[in-house]
Amino acid sequence: SLEIYRDKLVADDPKIKPLYSKMLRDLPFELTVDSLKISDAKIIYEEREKQENTGGSINFKNMNVAISNVSNTYDSPKNTNIKITADFMDKTPISAEWTFDVQNKNDQFIFKAEVGPLAANRMNNFIQPNLKVKLEGHINKTYFTIDGNNKISKTDLKINYSDFKITVLQKDGKKKNEFLSAITDLFISKNSKKDGDYYREGTAQATRDKTKSVFNFLWISVKNALIKTML
Repeated sequence: SLEIYRDKLVADDPKIKPLYSKMLRDLPFELTVDSLKISDAKIIYEEREKQENTGGSINFKNMNVAISNVSNTYDSPKNTNIKITADFMDKTPISAEWTFDVQNKNDQFIFKAEVGPLAANRMNNFIQPNLKVKLEGHINKTYFTIDGNNKISKTDLKINYSDFKITVLQKDGKKKNEFLSAITDLFISKNSKKDGDYYREGTAQATRDKTKSVFNFLWISVKNALIKTML
């Protein structure tokens, strides 16, 4: 298992964080691993953003990872391929596939994922202390594809959800901010059904902050697409 704690009150390291394709490409030695498997792993990520609390956490359990072509010796267009299955927040099944060509100097990659049913309030343990918002409702199914490189990404997202509500909280993280919550209700669609289709679809771009990790890049890519889709 792996436990990660991030205190965002501490200044970030400003050094550039390369994507995995560049890290492999720039190794000072040749590396060729045909396949690698990780079984039944667990990751807990805890983050603190506000001085007044200790932050919140998310988890991935029962994680299985199959990686093929971990190498800097293969020629293009042979790709490194990473397949992942896990249970997010204990109950929600996730499957993902991540592919990239180590020899591509633009660090082009594709990240596809499918997320199963998620009760929105299960995210409150992480979101409420850090973002001062509370979620309600059901996210029934989500699909997204991120097409990115070392500078930008484009994300296509498709989501089915119902009875969704965002409550904006006051600074104490407990009492409801009536004004901001009312404005949020005006802009966020409660259900995904639109024009007879039970899925909403959207596309958004994101610009990579090269001082942050690849996982930050994946997150802002999905976040931008979610906002574009649900408004």
